[in-house]
Amino acid sequence: MKKGKLFFLLAVINIFFSKPVLAVCNASATTTPATINYGSNASQDVPSGGISPNGSAVDAQFSVTCSVALTLQLLSLSSWLRYTAQQPLTMSNGTDTITYTLGSNNTYTPGITTQGQSVGGPTGFNLLALAILTSGRIDIPLHVKTNATTLWPSAGTYTGTQTLAVDGNICTGVSVAVVCLGYTPVSSTVTVGMTMVVSKSCEFISTPTLVDFGTVSFIENASTSTQLSVSIRCTNQEDYLFYADTGNNYSGGTRRLKSVAGQTIAYGIFQPGSSTQVLSVTNPLNRMGTGMNETINLPVRITTGQATPVAGVYTDNVRMVIEY
Repeated sequence: MKKGKLFFLLAVINIFFSKPVLAVCNASATTTPATINYGSNASQDVPSGGISPNGSAVDAQFSVTCSVALTLQLLSLSSWLRYTAQQPLTMSNGTDTITYTLGSNNTYTPGITTQGQSVGGPTGFNLLALAILTSGRIDIPLHVKTNATTLWPSAGTYTGTQTLAVDGNICTGVSVAVVCLGYTPVSSTVTVGMTMVVSKSCEFISTPTLVDFGTVSFIENASTSTQLSVSIRCTNQEDYLFYADTGNNYSGGTRRLKSVAGQTIAYGIFQPGSSTQVLSVTNPLNRMGTGMNETINLPVRITTGQATPVAGVYTDNVRMVIEY
């Protein structure tokens, strides 16, 4: 038997496993605009809260940019982002503080109200609902609104700075089988400024419609003193003048009640605990606002030593004035 030779053919196949090159993704350093401007607001409009620079529209935004163009397909593969407030959510003028809420929609659900809170995360932030640009940039909208306060804050320019820590994972490569080839981490900070101008203001909360000395036969039997109570509210730490004008029948340095027949009875309106009359701008009360409701009680007195005039109804109209 003839011996044959066995030949083996060895094929060498070089198989290369290559790891996909991941993109680089970073958040912008500042928002656009860099400062959120609440504009100018009267002190009395601040306590209710809800002041937002653009109403229900977006107030600012920051961007996450990657070195590859992002698509809906990439972002749908478990991509996520989150931002976390690093500073207290406050603006201050050096005297008073106004707090605010931050969110990525105009319902502020979810919203950030305190330092350390976040919006977003692996299960809490739908990237597909955000504006996506073909250049590979994701724009994250920001909405801000002021919170309610207990007092009218002092006037001035309120400023604040917020730093947002932005983190996340974004799919930046996909296979033919629509499997993410790799996630690119995001770890950046974004800074945004806040500013709001508050102007001082005052208002009457309540004023009396009638100060009644009663009905008497002789003027010496009349109540010699009653009280005019006025409730007002003025901006915290802002001074103002408060006074009663001279009325309709002022004459010879004296306020007067007057009858239809033209007879008069002299009276005075005085500063609290004082014999000094509150006479228009010559002797006003100089006060400092607290931002809360205040009640001012002014003594009203019939001048003693007068003769009883003819019978009748004696009246005067006095206007209360706040200057600020």
